[in-house]
Amino acid sequence: MIQEAEIQIRKYFRVCGWSSISDDKGNAYFYKNRHPNQIKGGDFLGYSKKKGYVSDLEVVSILEEGLSESYERKNTNDIVRPDGSTTFFITSGIQHFENILFNGEIPNEGPSFFVQPVIRTNYRDSVGEGRVSSFVNLSTVRFNCSLDQYIEDLDGWMDSLSKLGLYMGDFIFKLKHRKVDLESDNFWRKNEGLGVSCSYGGLGLGDASYHSLTGQEDKPFEDIGFGLERIVWARNKNPTFVEVVGVFPYAFLQNILEIDTLRTISFLRLFRPRRVLLWLQVSWTLGLLSS
Repeated sequence: MIQEAEIQIRKYFRVCGWSSISDDKGNAYFYKNRHPNQIKGGDFLGYSKKKGYVSDLEVVSILEEGLSESYERKNTNDIVRPDGSTTFFITSGIQHFENILFNGEIPNEGPSFFVQPVIRTNYRDSVGEGRVSSFVNLSTVRFNCSLDQYIEDLDGWMDSLSKLGLYMGDFIFKLKHRKVDLESDNFWRKNEGLGVSCSYGGLGLGDASYHSLTGQEDKPFEDIGFGLERIVWARNKNPTFVEVVGVFPYAFLQNILEIDTLRTISFLRLFRPRRVLLWLQVSWTLGLLSS
């Protein structure tokens, strides 16, 4: 099923007029205006942009309008995972279905659109320009998703990003096939899947994954996710990421690590009171809080 998906995705980009190259690992890259080997980080800042700025709320509104016919908006303020989960904090919208999927079952849920605040503590050591550990993950999840539907949904995201003012010809898409590794401790690596990553002038914006569970190959599902703050940065082309993730203009008085810490603490308002003490203990260990 996944191999057939890879063939159809390649066909989709070819029919839509994208050029392609492959690397020595078998990953395929699709591009139009700029060859992938010519792109460097930060190049997008020199691309043409629409007049005026859009806020993060306006980005969400535009995307939701474009995706509303295909997905139902799910409102959730949960940011701490239940006891026994693989992570302390939620890291993506699809984690709301984690327990069901880990049991080898496919959730009986309709297509969902999440605007999910997330904290990824593994990003903490690499916080910098374009990268923070606390951000908003915009994602769509569809179970029992046919291959045609997945490609249609990917096309829908591309259309919505274009309506935001991001020219599709400036994008590069990477297709990567994930093989099954039954010995892995990582749940996703134990199951077959592929991903189409989306980058814009050297800035990674998101991924569109297509999965199947071992034993449930006839019920594939999609998980398409983008970082809100990166989309805003790509659209507005602020000289620095600080202007996007910090409180303007005070952010200019702080470094990115301090801003990331304040963003993480601001997400605490979403916590359930009984787990605040545990969070404080974790924060102290991570160095987010000091005496």
